[in-house]
Amino acid sequence: MKEKKSGSKTFGIVLLIIAILCLGAGLTLNYLSNPKRVLNRMYSNLSTDLTKTLSSRLESVGNFENYTLDATMKMDISSPTMEAAAAASPEIYGNYVKQMKLISSLTTSITFATDTTNKRLFLNTNVNIGDTSLLHVKYLIDNATEYYYLENYTPAYVNNGNKTYFESLNNNTTSIDNITYLMDYTVKSAINSLEDNNFKKSTVEMTINGTKDKYLKTSLKIDQKKMLDIEKKVLESLKNDSKASQILTGLFPEFSKTKITNSDNLLSEGEELTLNVYTDKFGLSIKKYEVVNTLDDTTTSYVYEPTSENEGTFYIIDNNQIMAKIIYTGKDNDMTFKLLTSTDEEIGKIDISLKDTSTKIEYTAKSESGTQSASYTSTLIDIKKNNSYSEKIEISYRQATPESEILNFNLALDSKVSSKVKIEEDVSNSILSSTLTDEDKEKFTNVLSDIILKLEG
Repeated sequence: MKEKKSGSKTFGIVLLIIAILCLGAGLTLNYLSNPKRVLNRMYSNLSTDLTKTLSSRLESVGNFENYTLDATMKMDISSPTMEAAAAASPEIYGNYVKQMKLISSLTTSITFATDTTNKRLFLNTNVNIGDTSLLHVKYLIDNATEYYYLENYTPAYVNNGNKTYFESLNNNTTSIDNITYLMDYTVKSAINSLEDNNFKKSTVEMTINGTKDKYLKTSLKIDQKKMLDIEKKVLESLKNDSKASQILTGLFPEFSKTKITNSDNLLSEGEELTLNVYTDKFGLSIKKYEVVNTLDDTTTSYVYEPTSENEGTFYIIDNNQIMAKIIYTGKDNDMTFKLLTSTDEEIGKIDISLKDTSTKIEYTAKSESGTQSASYTSTLIDIKKNNSYSEKIEISYRQATPESEILNFNLALDSKVSSKVKIEEDVSNSILSSTLTDEDKEKFTNVLSDIILKLEG
């Protein structure tokens, strides 16, 4: 596994967000409670909120454990700035404009079907430019065996050996149930791997949200050695849990042989993560969350100070200097994040709206050099509960300077999901992967270059 230089910062943000989202459940922290029980309670509240959000969508469309999905994706990309440059210097910029037009002419069609009753799964992907096929790939699981087919590169389906994906599924357990179970079990295993003496408690005097007072502080420090210990204990716990082990073995047949080594450590040498929770002097109300990442001479803190159940301020602090602020406000299923500089100048905003049948995320940012905007929308339509529904997804990105538009990008994904499943792939003439010749294998390495040739042609 590759060494993660910035992974710990991402991990710190995740820890902070987990702590913050627990506010929505009205969590109060009892200073005298066992710290591990506190963390478990925090996560349980978060997990409940996430499950409710997912369940509301599932309630709208119904149960589709067996289903067929047909989707079409198209992209459109353009750059007026690049087009003007190509008109002036076609030998330098002309090829860039050509490539953008080629990308805009691509159509990707996807069919995905899963039949848990008969333990069959099928994926068919076609990428075309006009009437020319660039890539056609098929993937199949049938009778606990994995097959794949690559048009023009394999003479027939290739038998790739045993695949126990469906072994973790049954009539009472869905794929979503499995994901939820793994998430729950992994996080709780990590919490339970901690010892009481890993936590420290103290009283500190400081200013939070403009109020100077004495606060109760609970801290958890994790260094490289402790992180590796947590990872090993979590892996061992997953292996010893029959359900978790069955699910993971279905996804990764070699899971039982998995080991955690020093190279798998999420922290670099000398790096530390510290999670601090500050409460009032009675330990009944959380006033501040803080994740501190220390590496070499750099200390980065991710802080959240709630002002109410649905409002608060994030801070990103480098070596005791505030680098950015994020003002959060939320109501029902709507959230707004205002992005500010250290001098409180607003430079961007993120709006999120989560409904039963729609999701909308919008981002805008501005600076002296120009503006950026991005959006994601997902809408469920034509819903026939437990039978079928359609979904329209649109993604866009814009970048501009005061003088011109630099980039316009749009992606549209239209899909239909049906409870009807019919997988009729013939694998009677399949060949074993062990029988592939060196010439066959060499063909696979040329797939990308062949696609580029077709595009240029």
